[in-house]
Amino acid sequence: MNHGVDSLASITTRQGYTATSINPFFSWFFDSRKVYKHMGFSRFIASEYFPNDFEGPNYADRAVVKKIIEETEKSPGPDFIFANTMENHHPFNPGKFSKNTIQVTGDITPESKGILETYAQGITDADKALQSLVDYYSQKAEPTIILFFGDHLPSFEENYKVYRDAKYVLPDDPDLYTKTHYTPFVIWNNFLPSNQEETNLHISPSLLGPKVLHMAGVQGSYYTDYLYQLSQKIPLIPPNEMWDQYHIKASDLSDYRQMQYDNLFGNRYGYEAKGYKNTIIQPTYTLGYGDPVITNILTKDNTLQVTGTHFYSSCNVYIDGVEYKSNFNGEDTLYVDLNGDQTLDLRKSHQVEVRVLDDKKMKIGQSNLYTLLPS
Repeated sequence: MNHGVDSLASITTRQGYTATSINPFFSWFFDSRKVYKHMGFSRFIASEYFPNDFEGPNYADRAVVKKIIEETEKSPGPDFIFANTMENHHPFNPGKFSKNTIQVTGDITPESKGILETYAQGITDADKALQSLVDYYSQKAEPTIILFFGDHLPSFEENYKVYRDAKYVLPDDPDLYTKTHYTPFVIWNNFLPSNQEETNLHISPSLLGPKVLHMAGVQGSYYTDYLYQLSQKIPLIPPNEMWDQYHIKASDLSDYRQMQYDNLFGNRYGYEAKGYKNTIIQPTYTLGYGDPVITNILTKDNTLQVTGTHFYSSCNVYIDGVEYKSNFNGEDTLYVDLNGDQTLDLRKSHQVEVRVLDDKKMKIGQSNLYTLLPS
């Protein structure tokens, strides 16, 4: 994605919202740093800016919930938050989580049993995360909508092995596609009348955004307005080979195809006509919480105590351009031990800098240069 693409982030931003993306994975993944910027978000909080709170190999869902609440409490006005979770992502090998509270029984192989128990444990934690959000925003007066969904079901090994072992998918199953591609979702809110609730709603993911805008009473764009109207006629858009089954003709989706192409690959004539072709990208787009700031450095017992703001576990201390091993206290201080292999002549002045590095050692943020005077 190399240009601005109008999204729920930019649509809500034009109406006074603060749009934030939260993703507990590396900021380089799928070129996320660029993608979220080009979608009109004001801030992207990736894993480099998360505290060390894990379940298994990934950040815990509860850590994402905490970030969501922090961001909505921080801003003075309305928020649009797009948050991903990683705790229950593939793989689902037994022992992935330190504690499993779910037991699977039945005529199933031990391998499949272990995979299902791990997956079920992850679902349990995801459910707890949703409950935490609902409990929190139930107590808030600010109108809130939560859309909670998964982007895909797990494949469960090659050729849907676990599904087949559990007899959920049968040989030559005519419902293979729907069984392996329909994902559940829930939309919760704290302000709409209960008589407006919908159940058993089947809708394509690309049509969920316009539905939420409509529920919130937020003005959409020409594109989301079109998608909302389309969803009233064709709520499910399956693969081409299933169109006959759903009574869909190619002409039913021709406008959709043309607008989608124009937005993603074309000249964006629609954006230009509406006057926001060049205003989608936010000039104040920030990765994380901004660059680190060093406010003070103390020397004690041959250890440097580097204090400041916007420090994270991904921060590293550089002295005169050389990286020094440091430890983060989880709040506002980085400690550099000068008793080991890396020494420093404290009788001389030095230039100290804090850099935020991703796991590929690429610099994604840096502090001011702080002069450490001779001691």
